[in-house]
Amino acid sequence: MSLAAARDAYTSGLNIVAVVCALVAATTAVIAVTALRGVGSPQGGPAPDTPGQASARTAEGDDPRAVPKY
Repeated sequence: MSLAAARDAYTSGLNIVAVVCALVAATTAVIAVTALRGVGSPQGGPAPDTPGQASARTAEGDDPRAVPKY
C-alpha cells in the first residue's frame, strides 16, 4: 500500500467523521431552537402567579410592601 493510498483513506475517513459531526450539531441546534422557542419571549409576559400566593409585583413597582393607591 502506497503512501498516497493511505493518505486518501485517512482523509476520506476524516471527511466522513466531519460530515457526521456536522449533522449531529445541526440536529441538536434544530431541537434546541424548537424546545426553547417560547422561553423568555416578551409576548408571553411573566409567568402567572400560583393561586394562593401574593404577587411580588404591584402597581407601584417591584416592592411587594408598596401600598397600592386607589
